[in-house]
Amino acid sequence: MANYHLKIFLKLVTLFKECCKIYLESIQDGIADDKNEELELLIQSTVPKVELFMEFEYIKEINHLIELSEFIIGLEDSRNDATVLISFESKNSLSLFSAFHNRQDIEIGLMNYLKKK
Repeated sequence: MANYHLKIFLKLVTLFKECCKIYLESIQDGIADDKNEELELLIQSTVPKVELFMEFEYIKEINHLIELSEFIIGLEDSRNDATVLISFESKNSLSLFSAFHNRQDIEIGLMNYLKKK
């Protein structure tokens, strides 16, 4: 099991380093806006995201879905179940990596920096 966790950790470190390289490319002088947008999308596709699918059944006669109404796109009258997708992901990834790059305690290793936060 420890080997499995180590492999995951190393994969995440590798992904983080790849994203840092992409970020550093994005802050080069004279980079075009469309190239910056391309790099943003590249980071977003590289950084892992967490998705949560919630499936539930409801009683049609009682309006149980009122609290979720802003998230519902459509319901079929013949069904009494629904699935909600919740996604946790970065929408401004370049800014996220700039926070690491521009930290004041740059001489402190990143892992120690994160532990302090």
